[in-house]
Amino acid sequence: LTGIGLVLRQPPLARFLVAALIVWSASTAINWFFSLHLLAIGAPGEVVGAAWALGALVEIPIMWAYPAIASRVGTERLLVAGAVALALRAATISFVDDPLLVTLTMALHGIGFALMLVGGVTYVARHAPPATAATAQGILSATVFGLALVIGPGLGGLAAGAWGLPTMFVLATLIGSVAVVAMAVAVSRRR
Repeated sequence: LTGIGLVLRQPPLARFLVAALIVWSASTAINWFFSLHLLAIGAPGEVVGAAWALGALVEIPIMWAYPAIASRVGTERLLVAGAVALALRAATISFVDDPLLVTLTMALHGIGFALMLVGGVTYVARHAPPATAATAQGILSATVFGLALVIGPGLGGLAAGAWGLPTMFVLATLIGSVAVVAMAVAVSRRR
């Protein structure tokens, strides 16, 4: 518990974790209902599977190349770019009902997922206090794969139940847009 407190008291990490929670929550709300949405707009089941494969095909090379990309662009910019990619995906899904175009948004998901995941691990490693690296990575994992998976689909499900999937996607787009700003502020070096 001492290590958790020490990590959370680091301003760069605390700001980043809040921004990451917003980014991932909006993204997981979209992901949770993505397959249902594709089917609802007329995509055959094979296209749904292909969409998820497309996301993986895009994210894996980006993850592999991340160190080279980050050395040129910087981790902070890549984190913001990842948040932007996920917000653009949400916006496209919100306003486009062509199954092929919605399927192709998984390329944006792959970009955003890879940049946010590897960038997040890199950012946390860089800002973790001495002897708390494992604790800091554990907190990041709990944020991304725990809290965001509860908050995003939970609130997304409530919104979809009350107002329908299209409205939930618009709300996720708005939250994703706020998340871009939150991430840009969180990782800004000008303090």
